[in-house]
Amino acid sequence: MDVIFLNGASGSGKSSIAGHLQDLSHQPYLHIGIDSIIGMMPAKVNNLTGEGACSGFYWREVALNGGQRGFKIQKGEYAQQLNTAYRKMLQSLLQSGIRLIVDEVIDGDSEMQIWRRLLQPFNCFYVAIDCNLAQLQRREIARGNRKLGSSCEQFYRVHQAIDYDLRVDTHTNTSIECAALILCAIEDLKRNQL
Repeated sequence: MDVIFLNGASGSGKSSIAGHLQDLSHQPYLHIGIDSIIGMMPAKVNNLTGEGACSGFYWREVALNGGQRGFKIQKGEYAQQLNTAYRKMLQSLLQSGIRLIVDEVIDGDSEMQIWRRLLQPFNCFYVAIDCNLAQLQRREIARGNRKLGSSCEQFYRVHQAIDYDLRVDTHTNTSIECAALILCAIEDLKRNQL
């Protein structure tokens, strides 16, 4: 498999699962996600603690189901430029024969279709990383490095109208169990394609 694509809300356990996939897989995989790119950006172009617009990434307060409020990530001009370059970079890595675990928070099916078109030439396995809202909110508070209310917004948006090869739940399974389930499902898929 060229790409194992993990999609889930912040705090759902994608990074932990990715680490276990790297450990358990017989093939080497590079773990990458937009958070890696955000970590390389100059801090001054992002506003990840407040709510003001900027050229990088920033938060906007939004209304959610049941009158709740949450925060949705927004992209300024520089962030949009980087997001496009990030996708091209992943495509280039794949064209060079590097296997990837992509760690993403997708904005519903419209964004997933962009990824599917980009990754279409490669063997991809798409995985939904599920976690219940209460657990996501507890993890968000415990981490201390995420905008409070962002996981709630992502919970309602991230899997909207998306078809997956597999769904795993980090509330009912440990991250290593989820990684093992993913690798077993990939092996089953390979056997069925023979």
